[in-house]
Amino acid sequence: MDAFVSKASDSRLDSSSATAQDEPSLSLLATEIRAIRVSTQIIEQDTKEIKDIKATVEVIEGKISSLSSRMDEAEERVAELEGAADMSKQQVSALQEMVQQLQEHMEDLDNRRCCNVNILGLPELKEGNDMIQFFQQEIPIMLEHQFPKLEIQRAHRVPTGPPRREQRDGGQPRPAMVNFLRYQLKEEILRAAREKGQIIWQGTRLMFFPDFSRRTMERRASFKQVKLDLRNWGAEYTLRFPATLEIRGRPIYRPADILGRYMDFFQYRPSALIYVLIIVKC
Repeated sequence: MDAFVSKASDSRLDSSSATAQDEPSLSLLATEIRAIRVSTQIIEQDTKEIKDIKATVEVIEGKISSLSSRMDEAEERVAELEGAADMSKQQVSALQEMVQQLQEHMEDLDNRRCCNVNILGLPELKEGNDMIQFFQQEIPIMLEHQFPKLEIQRAHRVPTGPPRREQRDGGQPRPAMVNFLRYQLKEEILRAAREKGQIIWQGTRLMFFPDFSRRTMERRASFKQVKLDLRNWGAEYTLRFPATLEIRGRPIYRPADILGRYMDFFQYRPSALIYVLIIVKC
């Protein structure tokens, strides 16, 4: 009996000892399980954040794709506008050229339909009281040319004011303007004046010029200073119709000096519809 009790006590002692030994292992296992659970939660959180980032990236990619499409459309539109602008420039250039041609044509018509002739150098008061009768009688003598009939509608001095004393005493007289009935007669008189060359009448040098339109006169007047300098330099020149300056002769200065002196003038005047032809013979 005592032996049986002793064995039972030993068995309880062994069981308690085994339980005490297993407790640390279970505690460690629980700790590891908790750590695994925490790690799993962290991984799940990271996975969720990655999914959010991926979704955001997809949204950004969509916006970038949309912007890229819009940029392509904008580039195509810009290319179309540039093409239209180039076409507009060409059309504007063509229209400007057409307008210039029409202006020149109108100017030529204005000059051609005008039947006026300006006579420079005629002393004041020489014409007397009847200027029409005076020119009908004297123009054939001035030009040494017989005309069938001088049909003159009007004749008068260019209105620059009453004749001054210095004009009557040999100063610069006012130009005389003669208006003929027919254009052909005006052309015949100018042709006779060109053929005669230097016109001397009663010891006075006269010059016959066509009466140009205002625009042509402005273009020709722009050569005033150039012609003055050319005369001072000893260069010969001719101002041809409508506004072409022809330089020739043996100037005192070299041709390069003339061109250098008026390079800006010769370069920029064509934009103002003034055409310059330079012929220098040395």
